[in-house]
Amino acid sequence: MVPIRRDKEISDGKLHPERKWRWLNEGLFELFGGHTLAPGFYQGQWLNPKSGVPIADESRKYIVAVPRKRVDELRQLLAEACTAFQQQAIYLSVAGHVELIEANT
Repeated sequence: MVPIRRDKEISDGKLHPERKWRWLNEGLFELFGGHTLAPGFYQGQWLNPKSGVPIADESRKYIVAVPRKRVDELRQLLAEACTAFQQQAIYLSVAGHVELIEANT
């Protein structure tokens, strides 16, 4: 799940430029041979553990077939995406196990 806007707490809340989406699409294709973009946008809300403030957002949902032994490569791409998309974290679900991926520091 990738929010469609930059994070308001660490950035300006504006929509991502198309080049950022191309970067992600190309990265998923290069690493895993493709992906599926689910139709529409997904509305969600999460509690920021740092500020205690609930954050509402809309996201695009990507579905990617990743062999278990290569999930760390997906985590790394999503950590890079946190920086590229100016997000505090990106939601990842692997076989029902949920993780919040943060940028590499």
